[in-house]
Amino acid sequence: MDTGLSAEGDELRSAGTIDGSIDASFEDAYLSFRDPLFHYVRRFAVDDDEAADLTAKTFERALVKLSSYRGGRRDLGAWLFRIARSQAIDATRRRRPLSTLEFIRPEQHPISERGQPEPELLQHEASRELAEHVQRLPPLQRECLALRYGSGLSAREIGVVIGKSEAATQKVISRALGRLRETYS
Repeated sequence: MDTGLSAEGDELRSAGTIDGSIDASFEDAYLSFRDPLFHYVRRFAVDDDEAADLTAKTFERALVKLSSYRGGRRDLGAWLFRIARSQAIDATRRRRPLSTLEFIRPEQHPISERGQPEPELLQHEASRELAEHVQRLPPLQRECLALRYGSGLSAREIGVVIGKSEAATQKVISRALGRLRETYS
């Protein structure tokens, strides 16, 4: 019987077997997406422990919902980020309003010369100022920038996460970058 599902999707859905064991395909997905998901939910979390809990809840929910997953490996990351986003928003609502957006990872900053406090101080100040400008963007624009530059997702993948088309998502990102250019320069 043809279910209309891709072979990749069937392979992923078979990851959770009847006896509760997990085969290599879900383990591969976990190993591939664990760190990017952790960095994404970390900006919503109070600390690393809460981010680790949110990441674990994301994979737990994904495993429970695996039988209803209709995509292939190509869409798996976006599907996991959508689950992570939902988990993070729920946790944030239970706790507090969103904190300052800190989606730029330290390894994305230019490295200053060691032993020279002035360049490091200037870099820190520039990062803080950028974060303040990003925080003033509308929530959807902040979210899209965080997914694009903080988590490395494509516009298509971000569209899946936020429920918009690729073109609409690209427009949101372009408008956010344009607004930052206007206010940050």
